[in-house]
Amino acid sequence: MSNRYIADYRIGMAKHADLPVATAVAASSAFPQFLSPLRLDLTQFAWENDKLDASVGPPVPAGRAVLTDGGVYDNHGIEPALKRCRWLLVSDAGAPWRASGSGYWNWFSQLKRVLDTTDNQVRSLRRRDLIARFQAAKDADDQGLPNDATRPDYAATRGVYWSIASKPDAAEPSFVQSAAIAPADIGTSLHFLGSEETIDLVNWGYCASDQALRSWYRPAVPAGKGVPLKAGDVKPGRCAVVSKALMSGFKV
Repeated sequence: MSNRYIADYRIGMAKHADLPVATAVAASSAFPQFLSPLRLDLTQFAWENDKLDASVGPPVPAGRAVLTDGGVYDNHGIEPALKRCRWLLVSDAGAPWRASGSGYWNWFSQLKRVLDTTDNQVRSLRRRDLIARFQAAKDADDQGLPNDATRPDYAATRGVYWSIASKPDAAEPSFVQSAAIAPADIGTSLHFLGSEETIDLVNWGYCASDQALRSWYRPAVPAGKGVPLKAGDVKPGRCAVVSKALMSGFKV
């Protein structure tokens, strides 16, 4: 979905599809089973035989589409960007993968661990491929290869990658942890995280991106002027405090 068209590799392209932004947001947020897939009638649009890809299957007629969060297919959202962009700045806030000493004595916990392991492996493969492309592009630049069609596709996209699991550079101690929990261990919550946790996430995101950009981006960028937040800058309201107290018990 875009503001100019909607498209599918097996259906085609519908230009100037009149869809509200809310529908696109709902499709992107429709994660099964809690938020439920979005059902969309595609017959209301005029489709053209464009953007078709025979490698994924024969063309199919437009009908009712059952759409879910794009993260099910590509949680990093990397593939479209690799095809279109010469420079990518990638900020990965995904939870770091860790070994577990839990027993997993019931089927449900075992199944969840298996699914989590499968998902982590897919993410790891995409990250490795992405970083390998960035390194290949850097090597090509170092060799003076021209930035045109003669450059191999896998070396065409330059980029910088950092993640929430990155470690602060000891030589640049601009980030000072204030909360009891490290930024990489803060859960993806649907409520206020806490004043100190919010400050740590914002400041560490600033430091991680600043250090990564100065190390890899060309031309070189100047160093940041300091973290954006200091102790006491985040002052939650009453509703935020209550929501944290109520929802923290659900671990969401």
